[in-house]
Amino acid sequence: MREIGLVSKKAQAWLAEIETETCCRHAFNLTIKCDHVTNNMIKAFNDMLKDFRARTYLNLMEFIRRMVMTRFQVRKEGCGKWKSEIPPIVN
Repeated sequence: MREIGLVSKKAQAWLAEIETETCCRHAFNLTIKCDHVTNNMIKAFNDMLKDFRARTYLNLMEFIRRMVMTRFQVRKEGCGKWKSEIPPIVN
């Protein structure tokens, strides 16, 4: 922070306002063993593709499009059951 302050006091003041838990590695939760949050998402996505990886790009893209559209439809139907415009967890 001192080095940043030497370059720009405004940047130092802006960084000081941010909570350390959101941006500083030393303040991250120690129980998390991987610094990449996307690791599990990518693995799950790759597991869904399985056999489609060996097909042409057009077939692969069509499979991904159908998979996404199916998920959107399932979520839309689930949202249709809400009694409020605010999601149940927030409400």
